[in-house]
Amino acid sequence: MTPASCYLLFMTGGRHLALPLASVERVLRAARLTPVPDGPKTLLGMLNLGGEIIPVLDLPSEPRVVERKVHVHDRIILLRCSHGRVGLLAEQVQGVVEFSQDQIRKAEDILPETGNGLFGIAAMDACSVLIYEPEQLLSLPDLMPVDAPGKKKAAGGYESG
Repeated sequence: MTPASCYLLFMTGGRHLALPLASVERVLRAARLTPVPDGPKTLLGMLNLGGEIIPVLDLPSEPRVVERKVHVHDRIILLRCSHGRVGLLAEQVQGVVEFSQDQIRKAEDILPETGNGLFGIAAMDACSVLIYEPEQLLSLPDLMPVDAPGKKKAAGGYESG
């Protein structure tokens, strides 16, 4: 058996999701966000955290029937990545879990063409947990704020390829 890795387990859109704990800086209570006109649907707004402006994103879910609003009981998961600091909205943070590599079925083995930042899927109790890789997830075009026609910027504001 391979050594276990720690993940932050959370829920959003009725799905159980996890992120590597090493990429999580902290979990914040929901706060007022400043809307960004003409941003992607996944950009909920900008958070002023001690003078630093941090984009807060909602993970895309299909089908998206209504636009997601921030509620008082929501949490913002603050991630560190190559784009800088980025927040992800969570309806509920459930805690830290350990999965061994043997427990995780790699996404590319199940769905070779996913390309959506999904690293793998693990079984936990009676549910499946979708495990995301933050660097891949945050480089997706749907998570990049629009700067000018034909140009997109990465979630942290840096121009992408």
